[in-house]
Amino acid sequence: MKPDYRLELTPNKIPPPEGWKAHTYYLVEVSFGSHNAVHLSILAVGFLGINSPKGMPGNYSEVWNNTYGKIYHYEDVHYIKAIKELVTID
Repeated sequence: MKPDYRLELTPNKIPPPEGWKAHTYYLVEVSFGSHNAVHLSILAVGFLGINSPKGMPGNYSEVWNNTYGKIYHYEDVHYIKAIKELVTID
């Protein structure tokens, strides 16, 4: 599966149908700005935020992609869409 490199002009965070799970890795589509193309990445959810609406990823939730020069935090994403749950670590 490869992304279509579309631009997501409006911010949006689309969780999986069953909602995010703590200590779980996901394959996601992600963009970091309205003029940044959508890329496939890995989202590692550490904990769900206590004060976040609908159990959104909180502390220790990071986006990994080998084309980025660093690891990004979930809070920094402009657009993210869960594609597939990969693994949950107990």
